[in-house]
Amino acid sequence: RHRWDVEADWIINAHGLGNAISLCLNAYSAPGDGVIVFAPVYHAFARIIKANGRQLIESPLMVRDGRYQMDLDHLETQLTGNEKILLFCSPHNPGGRVWDKKELTALAAFCDKHDLILISDEVHNDLVFAPAKHSVLATAVPDINHRLVTLVATTKTFNLAGTMIGSLVTADDHLRAKISRVAAAY
Repeated sequence: RHRWDVEADWIINAHGLGNAISLCLNAYSAPGDGVIVFAPVYHAFARIIKANGRQLIESPLMVRDGRYQMDLDHLETQLTGNEKILLFCSPHNPGGRVWDKKELTALAAFCDKHDLILISDEVHNDLVFAPAKHSVLATAVPDINHRLVTLVATTKTFNLAGTMIGSLVTADDHLRAKISRVAAAY
């Protein structure tokens, strides 16, 4: 549907995407490390980050021409060097923003520059109104796959949220090995 070719061994299943985020936090960061989100964002992100003992770094989205936009220049001024993960929501919840390839490319370059693991929660990927079209970050910017974990689930598209299922997808062997070790302990 999204022209994303995924190998079966890239997928690690989780008990919902909240659980998947916790797995990522424990695989790729340590207590006290910073985790960046673009605010406003789904309220559970902050709760999960704090419950895992990580520092929440909120980068405010700015409104330009009636729609949310990332301000990566401002975010860069907020960095202390303690940040390890950028938790991204694409399409954005609650803003409904469908990010374009130029924005995704800029975000990927930012994560590369600052050595951040990029966790892309793409659970709302099928809930997009035309003419907008969701771009899977892994295919829009394949150069970022060495630091990208994509979170997906059927739960939003097919109204199955109560089933608590989701998947983490990464093409990178090193990232997958780290997350697999943590997932085995849950």
